Amino acid sequence: MGIDPNELFEWIGEPVEGPMPFVMLTDGWIEASEAMARVHETITHQADLTPIVEFDVDRLLDQRARRPIMNVVDGVMQELQWPKLLISVGTDANDRPFLYMHGPEPDFNWRPFAAATALAVDSIGASTMFTIGAYPVPAPHTRDVTISFASTCPDLVRARESTTGTLTVPVGVQMAVTTELRKNGVHTLGLFAQVPYYISTSPWPQASVGLLRNLHEVSGLSFDTTSLDAQVPDALAAVESMLEDAPSLRDIVSELEQRYDDIKRIEETDLPTGDELEEELQQFLRDIDET
Repeated sequence: MGIDPNELFEWIGEPVEGPMPFVMLTDGWIEASEAMARVHETITHQADLTPIVEFDVDRLLDQRARRPIMNVVDGVMQELQWPKLLISVGTDANDRPFLYMHGPEPDFNWRPFAAATALAVDSIGASTMFTIGAYPVPAPHTRDVTISFASTCPDLVRARESTTGTLTVPVGVQMAVTTELRKNGVHTLGLFAQVPYYISTSPWPQASVGLLRNLHEVSGLSFDTTSLDAQVPDALAAVESMLEDAPSLRDIVSELEQRYDDIKRIEETDLPTGDELEEELQQFLRDIDET
């Protein structure tokens, strides 16, 4: 017997009514340069979030992979803190309400979880779902962060940065939720920051700023990025310090700059297909292997 999606969540807050945007940001799929973590931090610090739905993590998570946390103070064990997966309601800088899901990506029961999420969100009323991610690419840190888009609706990606042609990739649980919401006419728009691969394990607040600003453009939700902007000089200084200690990497950055500028010039006249971009990436990686 399958799992009843209604058993995977409970209402823990006062009822709210939509329609309103739904932002989903779960940990465990794609992340680079702490971009998603900083977006989450910005939203939680500014949105005055109130949890309204809590999911049954005992049926969704592998507790050995995502162990609960305990503080030990002077040898005394404190209360155990279990991971939580919540849907909250909050307001942006302009008091516009929105739904926000955050927590660890489920390890089990993706289909029932996606159905449960759709049940909860549909009962409130979601206008559009927005997902956020960041991944490493062969791009130079000296150029603006590119935000790539993908959507269930062609109109939502028209005139925006997106991959042409066919691209086959493994997905996160957000895509399972997307499938369920689309059944009820709710479309999804995904925003993905492209982070230079050689700094993908280092903080790069520019990626978070780009995600939040583009989220504002597509959803109307506004968040103050002043704190993130203030972190940019230190992030740039850290990369420059790294390049001083690795002259060969500086040469690679120069080549990336040239390739980036060449692609931009091509895009202005003839947008490359996904196959062409993949070949460009493979050729770049082959060139690195040969040096």
